[in-house]
Amino acid sequence: MSFAIVSIFILMSCGKAEIQSTLNSDGSKISGLKAGTSGQITLSGSTWTGKVDGAVVYTGTDMFAAANTCIANMSSGTLTIANSGSSGASGGAVKAIKLTNNITVDGGNHTITGNSGDDLIVPILADRKSNVAVKNLIIAGRVRYGIWFQGCNGMNVQNCKVTAACLCPAFRFDNSTASASNLTVGTVTASGSTADQSMGLETYGINGLTISSVTATNMGACGICLNGCTGTQTVGTCTATSCDYGGGYAGFRCANTNGPVKVGTVTSNKCGRGFFSCTNSNGTTISTLNADGCSSHGILMENCVNSQVLSGHIHNCGGDAGIRFSQTTNHNLVKGLDISGVAKGVNETSPGDYNTVQNCNVHGTGITLTGSHSVSTGNTL
Repeated sequence: MSFAIVSIFILMSCGKAEIQSTLNSDGSKISGLKAGTSGQITLSGSTWTGKVDGAVVYTGTDMFAAANTCIANMSSGTLTIANSGSSGASGGAVKAIKLTNNITVDGGNHTITGNSGDDLIVPILADRKSNVAVKNLIIAGRVRYGIWFQGCNGMNVQNCKVTAACLCPAFRFDNSTASASNLTVGTVTASGSTADQSMGLETYGINGLTISSVTATNMGACGICLNGCTGTQTVGTCTATSCDYGGGYAGFRCANTNGPVKVGTVTSNKCGRGFFSCTNSNGTTISTLNADGCSSHGILMENCVNSQVLSGHIHNCGGDAGIRFSQTTNHNLVKGLDISGVAKGVNETSPGDYNTVQNCNVHGTGITLTGSHSVSTGNTL
């Protein structure tokens, strides 16, 4: 059986930037091989060897071609990366290890380094696939995204780290090519990307997600940004440090009608904001928010409804207030927060209404609520 080269057209967007590229396989012809369930790529000197169920399917110098050739001969199962390696040249087109249905990549705590010198490397990519997973992988160098799943159903990412200079989010999950659902993320970390749209983890349009722990450091935008997601959403912890300090993003952000989502702990240190909910997002509940030294608000609720922050502190943050209710924001609650070192404790601007500030220690900086139905109760000034 001969396998035809498959062209995959991908629209890649990051903020206003768009690139449309064509991905081709390496052109290797494989015959007489049955679909396998166990693949492995190994490196000896400069030569990569790919095996499926013990049979050699690739020998050459390209790590990504070795991985893709194995995946092309696997109906399901796990591809193991046994050595660290580099992407090599992009060739002027997006270059990626491309997952198919029911495939897991286990990096074995090895590193893929993007070294093409351009922004066309996506180490792990899946488009319109089901039951795809990545675990135990480190991504370094220079890449566009670290791991990107688009239009996929049944996504799982565990114990992965991106230290690469990313043009876009280190971890991105979206519905850009088809509906997307059922995302599970364990413990992941991202650091060292200062591009305007680089984030620790970003979603768009996912139906149902569970995120355990995201740590993001020195990123150009958010630690976590949830956009337009529906269904059951839970986030355990978001720890963001120096994410868009001086800018408008936040350690944790909900946007574009996202919600509802239940969040355990958000820690935002020296970010643009601590927590930011906007563009008609709804139903975010954060059990504990700790925002320290952010350049703007500890909490900004802007055109959002039915959201709550139930404990924590906001210390030494900028902006016009530690907490701001802005524009058509209503039916939100903040309670049990210690607020200090800010211009004002809470500032609500018209036409915000039906918001509640409860049992907060505001350290004399004041609370201003303009809505006729908004309530300040049990607070200490």
